[in-house]
Amino acid sequence: MKQFSRFFIVFFLLVSTYSCTTTSVEEVETTYYKNQVSSMEEEILELVNQHRASIGMNTLEFDGIAYDYAIAHTKDMINKQAISHDDFDQRSSNLTVEAKANYVSEIVGRNFVTAKGVVDAWLKSDSHRRAIEGDYIFSAVSAQADANGVFYFTQMFYR
Repeated sequence: MKQFSRFFIVFFLLVSTYSCTTTSVEEVETTYYKNQVSSMEEEILELVNQHRASIGMNTLEFDGIAYDYAIAHTKDMINKQAISHDDFDQRSSNLTVEAKANYVSEIVGRNFVTAKGVVDAWLKSDSHRRAIEGDYIFSAVSAQADANGVFYFTQMFYR
């Protein structure tokens, strides 16, 4: 009887440890980014997609790989206290390899306090508007504040 009890306990532990859940890598990745993406970042992408839809274009799908590069670039701009496209060629090359991108673009900004403010400013700029209205499928945007509360933005696009 003692041997049967040990067997039952070991069996129970094994069964409870190895449950039969089916969470795909995509589900885990989506959940991870959904928890990390700020409401301002979500709103920026939503406003960009609203603009694209209003002119008959496809809406952009959020992409986690582009998000990682947008975050890294925004942090770099914060560290330098300047907006730039420094190392864009490297980000573009990495997206080409990692996400099989054919064409990559990015826009940056600083000093806006709302999603609407930065998107409106981008749409008033010919070069930024061309990127927003470009032939892309995927996008991600990073919006982060520096220690003084000044926001920096990077939005990446690719197809």
